Amino acid sequence: MRSHEGDATAPPTAVALAATRRGAFGPGLLALVASGFMLFACGGGGGGDAPAAAAKPPTTQAGSVALDVLGVAPSSVTGKVVASDPQGLPLTYTVTTAPSVGTVAVDANSGNFTYSVSGNPSAGQDTFTVSVSNGRAAATSATVTVALNTDPLLANQWHIRNDGASAFSSVLPTAGNDMNVAGAWAAGYSGKGIKVAVVDTGLEIGHEDLATNVDAAASYNFLTGTGDPSPAGSGTDHGTQVAGIIGSVAFNGKGGRGVAYGARLRGYNLLESYSVSNYAAAMGGMAISADNAIFNASFGEPTPALAPFDQAIVNANGNLNSLRGGLGAILVNSAGNTFKGFAGADPALCAVANQYGVSCGNPAQDTRLGGTTPIIVGAINAEGKRSSYSTTASSLWVSAPGGEFGFDSTYYDVSGFADPAVMVKPAIVTTARAGCANRNKAPDVANALVTGNNRLALNCQYTAQMNGTSSAAPNAAATVALMLEANPRLSARDVKFILAKTARRIDPELASVTSTEVVVGAAITLEQGWVRNAAGHWFSNSYGFGAVDAAAAVDMARSYTSYLPASKTSDSYSTTPRAGVTVPALSTSGYVITAAVDEPFTTVEQVIVFPNIAATPSLACNQIEVVSPSGTKSILLHAANGFAQTSATGTRMLSNAFYGEPVNGSWKITYFNFCSGQTLLSATQPQTFLFVGR
Repeated sequence: MRSHEGDATAPPTAVALAATRRGAFGPGLLALVASGFMLFACGGGGGGDAPAAAAKPPTTQAGSVALDVLGVAPSSVTGKVVASDPQGLPLTYTVTTAPSVGTVAVDANSGNFTYSVSGNPSAGQDTFTVSVSNGRAAATSATVTVALNTDPLLANQWHIRNDGASAFSSVLPTAGNDMNVAGAWAAGYSGKGIKVAVVDTGLEIGHEDLATNVDAAASYNFLTGTGDPSPAGSGTDHGTQVAGIIGSVAFNGKGGRGVAYGARLRGYNLLESYSVSNYAAAMGGMAISADNAIFNASFGEPTPALAPFDQAIVNANGNLNSLRGGLGAILVNSAGNTFKGFAGADPALCAVANQYGVSCGNPAQDTRLGGTTPIIVGAINAEGKRSSYSTTASSLWVSAPGGEFGFDSTYYDVSGFADPAVMVKPAIVTTARAGCANRNKAPDVANALVTGNNRLALNCQYTAQMNGTSSAAPNAAATVALMLEANPRLSARDVKFILAKTARRIDPELASVTSTEVVVGAAITLEQGWVRNAAGHWFSNSYGFGAVDAAAAVDMARSYTSYLPASKTSDSYSTTPRAGVTVPALSTSGYVITAAVDEPFTTVEQVIVFPNIAATPSLACNQIEVVSPSGTKSILLHAANGFAQTSATGTRMLSNAFYGEPVNGSWKITYFNFCSGQTLLSATQPQTFLFVGR
């Protein structure tokens, strides 16, 4: 018995023990013992329970996500940590190593995460590590890599987001003065799919930061008769720079970014082979240009005088109204860079204009700007004021960033320029023709971006010196692309209305230009400051309705339902020509013509005046003003201008200052002669009013 008690491993012993006790304790105990034996046997034998098998840790995989970094607003991307548990146990997730560039929030139960970043990081990627635990075994780690898709020059593009960062010029931009693009991008708009025609000197369709967005099959070169609009001359960089402002590619790690980076670009090399017929073809007059929604024309044909009306040009522009299924394509024009002077101007006259602080030139020098179709855009600088060169006029619609000249005085001595201070203020950063021999530049090296050894532009394929109203127009055109993506049902006139309605009244202290020297002893207002018309719209000849606000325009566009009815054009209100009509010399009263307007439509949008001056000592002596029935005054031509011409007939001048006012009532046009010589109105051609409205 003792030997059997010591052999705990022999199953027969247990059976024998149970059997010997059967008689003493009865069958109930035998059954219980047998049951206990059975349970013991199921447990694997031995004298008690065996240890549980060790739990296994979770398995994880390294993960990766890509984030297109807006750069001007917070950007985020979501994902999930890839992990599983061999036992099917629930997992918990904890960040153990935070990202160094952005921030991450991880759901502890699901592993879902949101990675966020602010600003425009220079790093190309970020990582973070997450610990994954099942509560039973050692935790394992998962590393997630975030690819940060950025555009390195975006930080220098003050027109998009101005936080005071360098634009490569000596003077930094003044923070806050930008086109408020951030809100439009943050709302998800990029101009995606909107077709924009760049009618210019050409467009380098193979450019590394443009090619993806260019529709080469819908482009055309009028010089070569081919579909490649790339410019021929080594110095013709202009169209490529314009294209970059509108739609350079986003999130590719190269260059900057277009305002409408999702737009489709079409290039039309018109200016290397210009003719009116080619102009008409480029402006929707041929099959490959007819489906464009927007036409950008950052060029002009200023003559040394007020240009005569050209019906062929007006017809070409007017044909745009039938495009987009009758909604009308949008034509965006630069206002001109003639504030300081222009080719063929009398330098002495322009010097006087600049002395008074008024524009030497006027958009009416360019017959293409004489119709009601174009949106004429002036330029503003990084200080939020009119650019030094930007032409002022009553025909301006809005203003947009154009900048100044972008020089850095450590690279180039600007002391030889007439105004060195303005030369070192920021210009616009955009694409340029690749190849350092192709730089469209005045000096060899103007700033750090165009040295040819800057790692961001080793092939001189970017510039920080694009400026002029040529830069302002594409900024406005790109904003229109954002608007049309938000609401493709907008007509061309709806677009104009929204731009006017949402424009910001910058430079609010803008003062009138008044002088007592033009006519001795009398205070003559040559240019007005901001004027609020009877419809509540603020307007100035310096800025039109104000600075383009991309976010506000897009926001209004996407909820817009008050579509404008078809436009109406009034009868012509004309004087009867007669001989001997003289504008009094040195008079503050001038010669007044009144028109009693009675039209079936109610609201004016634009006023057109056909002045016909037969003889004058110089147009610099003359001023033309219009006053509406509501009392709003607009100066169409100020005295002390740069025009030496001694007559002006067939000219067409516009004013947008009366937008939204009642059309019916008594309108006045006043001619002034602030010289001692005689000004005669035409004896054969009438003085004419025309009104466009709804």
